[in-house]
Amino acid sequence: YWKWKVPFVSMSDIDQFTGINSKFELKPYEEIKTGYTKFEKNSVLVAKITPCTENNKTAIMSNINGGFATTEVYPIQALESLNPEYLLFYFRSPEIREQLILNMIGATGRQRVPSESIKKLSLPIPDLTKQKNVIEYIKSLQIKIEKTKIDLNKKLESLKSLKSSILNSAFKGELWEVFRKKN
Repeated sequence: YWKWKVPFVSMSDIDQFTGINSKFELKPYEEIKTGYTKFEKNSVLVAKITPCTENNKTAIMSNINGGFATTEVYPIQALESLNPEYLLFYFRSPEIREQLILNMIGATGRQRVPSESIKKLSLPIPDLTKQKNVIEYIKSLQIKIEKTKIDLNKKLESLKSLKSSILNSAFKGELWEVFRKKN
């Protein structure tokens, strides 16, 4: 019984880019049963410490049935009237993150979001169908953004290649010949 291993999420395991690809490791229950943050399936883990809050270390834990996490997160569980992904996107929104950052307290470099700041947030809760539509729309935009990033990176690589080619031609004297023929 005491040798059971349970999921544990450290801050470095939390996906700051999408909020859905977080990892975890299995640790002996005896090591983490006290002193860590317990969470349930579909909890949204919101970082409460500098610089993790600023870096958007906010993720949904839908890939496991619960576990324990670093003490530097707030586990937020959606009620029945709230889709957990909707909650995730709410906490990942720049406006909400900025609100939390502005309310941080503590010494520079070790500031934390007080729990009161989380409790004071006002989350608009449309019906579940509208929440699902919002989620699908956000996901479709994220796909477009990722495709655009890939396209831009390809174009950037092409420009780098072109620049390199031009420089090579210039130092071989080939560029001067092309320029002279045009004039």
